[in-house]
Amino acid sequence: MTRKLLFLLLILAGGPAFAQLPQTQVYYLPMQYNTKDSAFTFGDMQRISKKKGYNNQPSFAPDGKSIYFVSFMDTSNTDIVNYNLQKKELKQITFTEENEYSPMVTPDGKYISCVKGAAQQLWKYKISNPSKCEPVVTNFDSIGYYTWMNKNTIISNVLPDPFALYAHVLSIDTNIRLYMGIGRCLQTIKNENTVLYVQKRDSVNWYINALELNDNEQPHLYYVNQCIPGEEDFTMLNDGTILMFSKKHLYKFNMVKDYRWKLIHTFEDAPVDGFYRITVSPDQTGLAIVGYKGRKP
Repeated sequence: MTRKLLFLLLILAGGPAFAQLPQTQVYYLPMQYNTKDSAFTFGDMQRISKKKGYNNQPSFAPDGKSIYFVSFMDTSNTDIVNYNLQKKELKQITFTEENEYSPMVTPDGKYISCVKGAAQQLWKYKISNPSKCEPVVTNFDSIGYYTWMNKNTIISNVLPDPFALYAHVLSIDTNIRLYMGIGRCLQTIKNENTVLYVQKRDSVNWYINALELNDNEQPHLYYVNQCIPGEEDFTMLNDGTILMFSKKHLYKFNMVKDYRWKLIHTFEDAPVDGFYRITVSPDQTGLAIVGYKGRKP
């Protein structure tokens, strides 16, 4: 059986990772953020994905000049693409028969890591030569989403439901299960060995928690805030402000200054029914967001 045929069978069978992939598009939103008065100004939203169907999981390059995401560049599988914001050009990075998901540049800046293949393992492609690929976490599969806490530790969401939170310590090739019942969004706090994630106590009560791992990989957990009802995707700015969408409404919550979510903008004219995934550029001058039509994925 070919890998492409296996992928199609997984869709038809209703597999948890690939069933009914949503119709989504990736947009770039220029932004100015005044930290003094916590004021936001937004420019004109630009759609950067070119294909119909599934376009998702954006992440910025470290220099903020381009955005990586995945797209169905043909009819059989997702590949990693890169959009140059200055040139307004889309470039396909991978040309494989396997699916790639959640691309992001590794902490050393030399590779693009991703969830790869039907087994959903974590691999990395060399940026200077994307034909070269190697595993990141060995002998471990069913990774849904992940983030690099630092160059030695990866935090991941692992299937099946209820999803588990894992720490993968690369230097000693160890995988540590931490908590159960978590969401898909994982956000690293730079230089603090801390990751924000969503804890789902039930179908309604979802909370953002902060997980800190010390040198002995012992977890310390802190409560941040309750999620906007039905939402679990967020990004965080350098001053501790968290941004989260609810349909076309963008909210913010500052972990030091705010007591509740505050509406900062509504994108009434956006050609979608809502937005959900969101990530901020390294210099905080733009957002990459994912829009959907119909029911929120």
